[in-house]
Amino acid sequence: MNSGVSTNLGEVNLLSGGLFQVQGINPNSATGTSLVNFNGGTLQAVNANTTFLGTFLTGAYVYSGGGTINTTTSPSRFQKSCRRPRAAA
Repeated sequence: MNSGVSTNLGEVNLLSGGLFQVQGINPNSATGTSLVNFNGGTLQAVNANTTFLGTFLTGAYVYSGGGTINTTTSPSRFQKSCRRPRAAA
């Protein structure tokens, strides 16, 4: 998710039963679009991280299937809030 180009897209979709183990999701630039979508899956921290979901992440969305962020063994901080997606216009 370190695109640095305005037309680039980095997207992670965590679906039911899915597990994504990472040190963090922290794009190094606000350029481009970087998204994390939860719909039943689990995002798990493998190390402690002060920017687990970083400031430059465009959005972290929780759909009807919900989601889990597991930082039990690796305390982490979130610079970006998770929110529900907006309804289509």
